[in-house]
Amino acid sequence: MLRQIWIVSALNFKSLRSRFWQSMVIVVGLAATIGVMLSMLSVSTGMRQAYYASGDPNRAIIVAKGIENEGSSSISRAHAPIISVAPGIAKDKDGKPLADRTLMTGVPLLRKDGSKGFTSMRGLSEKGLGVRPEIKIVQGRMFQAGKSELIAGIGAQASFQHMQIGDKVILPDGEWPIVGVYESGSQLDGQLLGDTETLLTSLHKPVYTTMLVRLASPDSLDTLRKR
Repeated sequence: MLRQIWIVSALNFKSLRSRFWQSMVIVVGLAATIGVMLSMLSVSTGMRQAYYASGDPNRAIIVAKGIENEGSSSISRAHAPIISVAPGIAKDKDGKPLADRTLMTGVPLLRKDGSKGFTSMRGLSEKGLGVRPEIKIVQGRMFQAGKSELIAGIGAQASFQHMQIGDKVILPDGEWPIVGVYESGSQLDGQLLGDTETLLTSLHKPVYTTMLVRLASPDSLDTLRKR
């Protein structure tokens, strides 16, 4: 028995040199696979944390019937005022409902390394900051309603070129200057924000994407759903 073990071991050691590169291919392949899996887990964890940070039990997003994601939704101009006065939506100090008529679209940008990139551009309406109080201007100023102006999130500024105050983003109707930089502590930090109505005109879009509302209380969601 010991003689057989010794013979098998000796044969394995003698062939080790010839099998070195084959073994290295396997080792490197496994290392690469593990690296990719760890990278994917890291990205998914980061995205999950960003979505959690964006959530608020006192907020609700309204999408078109039968739609499960924001990008595929559309809400007509006729329906938006009706939704705004639905029961369960909180009122601002001026008595108007805290309902933000939003637009979300994509915009191509250049990354810091010169490669082509893409991020979201979102429209905020009159009550946008009331619904999203976490948005804070850290440089420059807020965009003005009715003007072709944008503000950039700190994440977008860190990831893409030409995201400084005074830089311009090219849209169908011309150049939109960046007038401010904001921070929200959520996934919004990687996006651009502008006035909803002005963006709709620029992009030739006839409808809103979604509506984001602030609830009178977390329990008001059930009341809103029944509408």
